Amino acid sequence: MSVRINGSGDYLRRTANLPSSTSFTFCGWSRRITSQDGIFRFFCGIEDATTSASNALVFGWDSANTFHAYSQNGSAVFGSGPSVGADFFWAFACSGTGVSSYQAYWRSVNDTALTGALGTGASFTPAMVIVGNDSYDEWIDMRVWNVKCWDRVLTAAEILVESFYDAVKFPSSINFHWKLPDTSRVEDSSGNGRGATVGGSLASELTSWQPWKPGARIYIGPAAARPPLFGSLGDFDPLMRAEAWF
Repeated sequence: MSVRINGSGDYLRRTANLPSSTSFTFCGWSRRITSQDGIFRFFCGIEDATTSASNALVFGWDSANTFHAYSQNGSAVFGSGPSVGADFFWAFACSGTGVSSYQAYWRSVNDTALTGALGTGASFTPAMVIVGNDSYDEWIDMRVWNVKCWDRVLTAAEILVESFYDAVKFPSSINFHWKLPDTSRVEDSSGNGRGATVGGSLASELTSWQPWKPGARIYIGPAAARPPLFGSLGDFDPLMRAEAWF
């Protein structure tokens, strides 16, 4: 299940207990329903104001339909991006204000590795976290689910692991976790009590793919969707021994 955002004024937001603009990680799953070419469309990030922000670190598409994570100091631009109508994982993080301190990633359902891009970070006082719409009402017609946020920068290896799981695998410094199975379930699953504030008229919709949820049954995933061998990611979480993919 997921939440569909498809109109002006639709959003999920937080305006308190926000991460630092120079030490955070966001990630989640989305599907873009229509292309909406010719205008900026940002669906996740942090900004310094709730309307017409002057500073922002956000993820989306520009007016030329280029997929990128935006910073006023230097965006992280991808050579290609997810297709309309396809589920994809996205993540971005900022570790400071230097060159390459802004890192962005994405992968399709069938990818076993992340595609990355680097930009220059920015330092400002965040006023809100946004999902689905930005302070300029540059909304995207899309579904979104399983959004996670940390008050630290995760490594690319940690982010890749998170992309395959519904649960938070690296809970250190977690800020919030919005699973977003439907419009009535916007609470924070991290235990921090930092649920989303809803704006507009959101819809609940089915998705064709979900991150794996641990259970009594072993999930046999398609070969193309399996994560890399655990040895290539290091000793990240002993619980994964009980949640192995085959």
